[in-house]
Order: sequence, then structure tokens, then C-alpha cells
Amino acid sequence: MAGNWGEGKHENSLSKQTKSKKSRYILGFLIVFIVIATIATIVGIMKHKKTVEKELSIEEFFSQEKLAFRESLGVENTNAFPQVQEAQKIVESTEKKVSADELKNTKKEIEQLLSTPAMLVETFNKNEKFDLQAYEDLQEDRTDFQQSLICTYLKQ
Repeated sequence: MAGNWGEGKHENSLSKQTKSKKSRYILGFLIVFIVIATIATIVGIMKHKKTVEKELSIEEFFSQEKLAFRESLGVENTNAFPQVQEAQKIVESTEKKVSADELKNTKKEIEQLLSTPAMLVETFNKNEKFDLQAYEDLQEDRTDFQQSLICTYLKQ
């Protein structure tokens, strides 16, 4: 009987040791997981910052769109055009630190303002399927553009 009683204590201490080892493995696994997750988060944030820094500033974007607008129209100076003046106001009113979504929307608005009929037709032609709404929008944009040109030349 005495031998059985001592063996029970030995078995209990073995089970305690295995439980202790399991908890150490689990704790080690959690620590490694937390470290990897932290590193992945930091790397993701750094990549996002680099992407935002690589994107054109609103001023650079405006300059490129203005140049494309001028070249599409075949004129030397577009500063008197109402579209350019409106886009310039948008650029000036845009804060330096805006969210990526706000910047994207602002760039889209400038792009729409500085689209010539030729650019609109080219964009329309790239659409693979006929879209009646897109066609009507195209016609409306062309009409608006023509009216703004007439107003510009009447002012001069």
C-alpha cells in the first residue's frame, strides 16, 4: 500500500510538469504571435505612408491636368478659362493634410473640370459597352464646355 501511495504522488507531479510545459508553450506561442502581428502592423503603416508620399500632391496633379487641358485645346495659355480658375480655387482651398479619400475626390473634381470634349470622347470610347447615361453625360459636359468657352471669349 505504501508503494502505491508514493506512485500516486509521482504521477501527480508528472501531470503538473506536463501542464506547466503546455502553459509555457502556449505563452511562448502567444508572445511570438504578438511580436509578428506588431511587426506586420508597423510594416503596413510604413508602406501606406510611402504610398501616400509617392502620390502626387494636389498642386502637382493640378499642374499636370492643366498642361493636358492646354495641349488638348491647342492653346498657349489657359489661365483665363473658367474651368482652370475654378480648379485653381479648389487647389487653394484644399488643406495640406487631407485624408486619402478627400484627396481622391478633389483630384477627380479637378480632372472633370479640366476635361476637354476630345478627352471626354476618348474616355467615352474606352467604355466597352454602350451606356446611355454616360452618353448623355458626355453631351451635357460638351455643351457646358462650349458655353464656358463662349463666355471666356466674350469677356476678352
